[in-house]
Amino acid sequence: MQGTLTSADSKNTYPITGRVTLPPHRIRHVINLDNAEQTIDGYLWTKDESAIAGTATPAGRKFGFHAKRVIANKKTEQK
Repeated sequence: MQGTLTSADSKNTYPITGRVTLPPHRIRHVINLDNAEQTIDGYLWTKDESAIAGTATPAGRKFGFHAKRVIANKKTEQK
């Protein structure tokens, strides 16, 4: 799949590619920044599927990450 990433700070837009690989809960994204490439390798947790953990590698430096899906509360209708 292909798309774009918009920086929250600079508002610049960068091309991004991604795919789901084996095992089927693994993702890989590549972001092409102005002067570097950033790779994201992540694994969706298989039991609750609300979290992902993996590594982000900007410009050849590897960092670990963990992210949890947050679902916004829907406003309840008041009578």
